[in-house]
Amino acid sequence: MIRAEILRDGAISFARYMQLALYSPESGYYEAHARTIGRGGDYFTNVSVGPMFGELIAVQILDWIHQHQLSRGKICIVEGGAHNGLLARDILKALRQHAPPLLHRIEYVMLEPSAARQAWQRQTLADFPETVKHVASWNDLEPFEGIALSNELMDAFPLHRFVWDRTHGSWRETGVTLNAEGLAWTILDRDGDDIAAQLTEAGFPAMDSMGDVLPNGYVLEDAPQARAWWRMGAEKLRRGCLVAIDYGGEVKDLLIPERTQGTARAYFQHSVSSDLLERPGLQDLTAHVNFTALERSGNDAGLRTEILSSQERFLTRVLASWAKLHPHTPGWSDQQKAQIRTLIHPNHFGTAFKVLVQSRP
Repeated sequence: MIRAEILRDGAISFARYMQLALYSPESGYYEAHARTIGRGGDYFTNVSVGPMFGELIAVQILDWIHQHQLSRGKICIVEGGAHNGLLARDILKALRQHAPPLLHRIEYVMLEPSAARQAWQRQTLADFPETVKHVASWNDLEPFEGIALSNELMDAFPLHRFVWDRTHGSWRETGVTLNAEGLAWTILDRDGDDIAAQLTEAGFPAMDSMGDVLPNGYVLEDAPQARAWWRMGAEKLRRGCLVAIDYGGEVKDLLIPERTQGTARAYFQHSVSSDLLERPGLQDLTAHVNFTALERSGNDAGLRTEILSSQERFLTRVLASWAKLHPHTPGWSDQQKAQIRTLIHPNHFGTAFKVLVQSRP
């Protein structure tokens, strides 16, 4: 499919390549492989650590419901990028345990455009047929009060890759073409001023303040679809929270001298690779999330930032709330302790993952 499109239309952007490699019906990486996560897949996530992550998110959801006075009428929990539905199942099980009367007022909406992934999710969530519903996009959802959650979704939006041309003092976009050996990188014909405007919109500083210090060939990435997704969620949110949990950082964390080739990486059978064009459809493609860009998109839609912190700091606060719900419990089991360590320890997920929470009062 990729070869055919390039032969027909010429070189494509890396964003288009990612779209085809990850999301093509039946053959895309996320469409064809239900078991990409965990020991038998290509990478680990918060959810694959165990159910403790979902239980902690459920506890935080109860706090947000109280904080934003969502205790009357229907409460909507929207999850985007739910893959096979395991996080939703863990959250709903925990809510059924901690707040059974509240569960009857919750509508858990899976924001899922893929028919294949919808089928996986329905199978996982078979115990909650009256609670869960599916919509394909934000456009299919009415304005709501509640919590919209994305866990490790933003890193999977298609990326544009830009390389700094120091000779001409401008950014150029790298795309994908064909040569005698197969897929290869090329430079696309795109105006440098247009690229600079896109990077400014994503929160990167203007080149007149940094162009002289960037080495030739320095790579930056931008995911405009991620910004658009966040903005649409913000516009649908009448009251409550918009939440992103993912690995990445603010612009100041992404724009560092030693990261000359950007953050995009491929994952295959728990091995990381910088060869982004290898095994299309068989390996995951991902990059660090630009939380500055998401925050700006939410602010533009009238949201205010409540939290932008490491996962370690965020979950440590949630653990205090968890203890209040279990005042008579002697402590965590060894299994729970192991899961918590993985989620918050700096050498595991604790500092690599960030949490952004924005709200509309």
